[in-house]
This record gives sequence, structure tokens and C-alpha cells, in this order.
Amino acid sequence: MIVFLSAMPQEIARIRGLGTDALALATGMGRWATEVGVAKALAAHPHCALVSLGFSGGTQPGLRPGELVLCRRVHWHGEKEEPRSVVCHPALLEVARRAIEATSFPWREGEGLTQNCVATSPKEKEALGRGLGVQVVDMESFWVGWAAQEKGLPFLSVRAVLDPQEEFVPDLNPFINADGRLLAGKAIRYFVLRPQHWHGFLCLGLRSRRASRALGAWAIAFTRELIRSSAYQEESHFTGVDWAGGAAPPLGGRVGRENVFKAGQGDI
Repeated sequence: MIVFLSAMPQEIARIRGLGTDALALATGMGRWATEVGVAKALAAHPHCALVSLGFSGGTQPGLRPGELVLCRRVHWHGEKEEPRSVVCHPALLEVARRAIEATSFPWREGEGLTQNCVATSPKEKEALGRGLGVQVVDMESFWVGWAAQEKGLPFLSVRAVLDPQEEFVPDLNPFINADGRLLAGKAIRYFVLRPQHWHGFLCLGLRSRRASRALGAWAIAFTRELIRSSAYQEESHFTGVDWAGGAAPPLGGRVGRENVFKAGQGDI
């Protein structure tokens, strides 16, 4: 079973036709919402591969809107916490490379950063890229990886660039509620009255469509490629393999033959 986890339904809106071997779930934005969503997913599917995918800010020059970044590692830097990192499993990365080559979208490999808020200014994004050597920043990937590591499950993070490093993005942080949901109506009403933000807000909308198409195309290709792999057919990708510092518990049944949620449904 492959579980794709995103923050918002828009990020997984183009993922269709996964069959019974995968599901896509929107959890909400930020740490708390992600942890709750992952816990619900694992309660229903305790032996799965967890894939964090969604939009991100670019932190290096030259990253284009819609470009995909396959993360080898994801870091967490909290204000009052020790820095931590999780590693994406190399076997999933290899499948991800083969899948992405079947699409027409630009991509690169790199590292990601998870933080508590949306990075909005070129100066902030440049500082993150320069200081930490990461390519993208988001608010969820690390927490998906941390949960996978604790359960001994395989993890992968794939992000689509929404705003390049060189550009400002409207500050959406005040419009994210305690459940990690973006209050879109409130945000639109706010920005409609501030013409200086119209261009940036419009660009976000247009770019989100391209980023969503890229994520959807990759996720569908990745699912097909992984299912065709010998490891998946033999079920050895979940049993007897040290995915994240500890072998996963035995499956006790066929992989990917359970009832699943529809892509973008956002509830369990």
C-alpha cells in the first residue's frame, strides 16, 4: 500500500486511477494537522509506504514553478528544538527517478526543509537555501518522515515548486487555522482590498495548477512503476527490509488489496 499525503486537496487533485494499491489524503497544513492525518492513515493501513507530496517554496536560484524536487533527506529546524533529519529510502528514490522520467516535467534531486510557517520573502528563502543547503521548504514533509521512521516504514518526499526563491509570495500564515486548513475565503477578501498583492495572488493560483499537474502525473507514474517492481510483487519491500532504522513488522496479507479512500477525499 502506498499512502500519498499532502496538506491541501489542490495538491492531490490530479491523482486519479490509483486502484486499490494506493490512496491520496489531504491532512491540512503544518505539524499538528500532519501528525493527526498520518495517525489516521496508519490506523487504517499500518504497513505502507508514506509519500509526502505537495507544493513548496524554492530556496535556490533557478528553480522554476512546477519543477519537481525528489528529496534525498528532509530537515526540521524549530525555534526551540534541536535540528533533526529524516532520510528518504533509496529504493523508493530509484523508483521515483524512473517514474519522473516518464513525465515531461522538469525535475532535480535535492534536500528539503520543514518549518512552522510559510516562507514568504526572497531574503528568507535565500537564507534558508544558503545556510542549510536545501532546495525546497514546506510545512509538512518532515513530520510524515518522522512518523515513518518511528514505525519502521519507507518514506519519500516529492515537492513541486510553487514560488521561486527570487519572488515574494503573499503572506498566507494569518489565514491558516488551528486545524491546518487554509481559510481561502478570508484570504481572498483580504487580498481583494489590497491591489499591491493581486499579481502575486493571481500567480499563485495559476502556478498551483501547473504544480498540481506535475504532482499528479508523477504520483500515477510512481504507483505504476512501484507495483511493477519485483520487490513489490514479492512483498519484500515491507518485510525483512530495514527501511528506516528498523525492520517493518510482517504484513500478514497481500500488499495493496485493502479498501482505500478516494484521491482527494481528505477524510478517513
